Amino acid sequence: MSISNTEVILIGTTHFETENFKAKNLLNTLELIKPELILLELPPNYLTNDYSYVIKPEDDEVEGNAVEMYLKKYKADLRAYDITGRNDFLKENNIFNKCTRFEDVINNLKIDELENRESFYLYQKWKDLQKLYKALYDESIRVYNSKPADIFFEMLDNFDCKEIFPLLENVKILNEHLSYWKKWKQFEYERNQSMVENILAYIMEFKNKKIVITCGCLHKYFIKRELAKREKDLDFTLKEYWSYNK
Repeated sequence: MSISNTEVILIGTTHFETENFKAKNLLNTLELIKPELILLELPPNYLTNDYSYVIKPEDDEVEGNAVEMYLKKYKADLRAYDITGRNDFLKENNIFNKCTRFEDVINNLKIDELENRESFYLYQKWKDLQKLYKALYDESIRVYNSKPADIFFEMLDNFDCKEIFPLLENVKILNEHLSYWKKWKQFEYERNQSMVENILAYIMEFKNKKIVITCGCLHKYFIKRELAKREKDLDFTLKEYWSYNK
């Protein structure tokens, strides 16, 4: 049986710098791995036909700045695997503003607005998950990519995409947010599936290469799980970045 020479290294990140995670931290990781192909969570129109950046990364944007610094020192191919139309959907549906308003409302709920036991339980779970998420967000790249973090982000995603709906349905002040929340989460589910398919296509195109995939840590558990299902039949080896730093 042949041994695959295609290595796929998945790195969960925050998209913007935090106190304990900077672009230089991701750069150090890339220099340790020395990938031949870097896949970024960006729509295709962020790259030109020769696969260099079109849109300059913001000053505190992690992946773009780290990759820009890496490519000044090392040779590597660059590809974008996110979906066309991502930003259009978010803008047209005013997702970020609606999310901000939703968080303002739910974070200021009063106990007497929770009309039944299920609502109280779900509201408490929401608060607990958000508290853990904020704490985790300020951690290091190693923590983002730990097995407990994968488990947590899957729990958070399952809550946001399934468990939360009775809370939005049963608490009157949250009713108005139900429609947009469902639409957004369905979009994110379909987006995750499309990103995996795009990544798999690049894995097949760049056989026998060392491939790094950077993704927001909320997406990592899904991408990791789905790639693992295809590891054997597509003949690649899926790795964590920290396997290079033992």
